[in-house]
Amino acid sequence: TNAVIAGLIVMEALKILAGNFNKCRTTYLPKYPNPRKQLLVTSTLLLPNPSCYVCAPKPEATVRVNVRTLTLRLFQDLVLKGHFGVVAPDVEVEDGKGTIMLSSEEGETEDNLTKTLGYFGVTSGTRLSVDDFLQNYKLVITIVHSEGLDKDKEYEVATDEVDTSETILGQKRKHVDEEAVGTKRHKEQTSDDMTLQ
Repeated sequence: TNAVIAGLIVMEALKILAGNFNKCRTTYLPKYPNPRKQLLVTSTLLLPNPSCYVCAPKPEATVRVNVRTLTLRLFQDLVLKGHFGVVAPDVEVEDGKGTIMLSSEEGETEDNLTKTLGYFGVTSGTRLSVDDFLQNYKLVITIVHSEGLDKDKEYEVATDEVDTSETILGQKRKHVDEEAVGTKRHKEQTSDDMTLQ
């Protein structure tokens, strides 16, 4: 059966090399013949799933974590390598500064592994650019800070069923409101100080 599958792969590869994408087929080899007595069952190719981490032209995912407690080592081992299958990740914070949290070069970011994500300024809405040179794979992860995860869960990857946009917007609104209140208090305190002088 391995030789049969290899032959089918080569046949499809030849169609791709010839530019005949419309002639490409998905072929299944079931354990038993289907009701029509066919051993090889073909179907047309499906379009790439835009929410797939591999098929999408620009793969993106949203991950809920507690940025105050999750270390970079756990993020690397559980989320990047365990969930997304990244082999040698390079992780950069999309903050405009090019902050590199994790490097695939041995020893380059070893000291960072014990630090929490929050140490690097990661909060709700922070986007992390993940690059795996070994697999030629890039992924952008949007972090959502959550202190309400189950005790046995270190992270949760958001699916289409879980809408995290409100959580992210809520966190940003809260942050903006807190800044506005702080600025207002500072102005009031400054004017009170000027009055006393």
